[in-house]
Amino acid sequence: MAYVTHGSSAPKTPAFSVAHAWNTISGVFATMVDTCEKVRHFEALSALSDAELSDRGLKRQDLARFVFLTAI
Repeated sequence: MAYVTHGSSAPKTPAFSVAHAWNTISGVFATMVDTCEKVRHFEALSALSDAELSDRGLKRQDLARFVFLTAI
């Protein structure tokens, strides 16, 4: 027979709760900023002609994958 124990049972302090909430909120804002930057990047690339995209080694059908799945 196996027994499983889960982490510490120590109560969370108010300071921990505030820090956790702050980290969560700041993470949401960081994600929003990152998404806005990627949308602007996608729009800028979309405005280029097919020839200009080709010069950059890109195809129009690959823009979303390039912008949203790679780092800027």
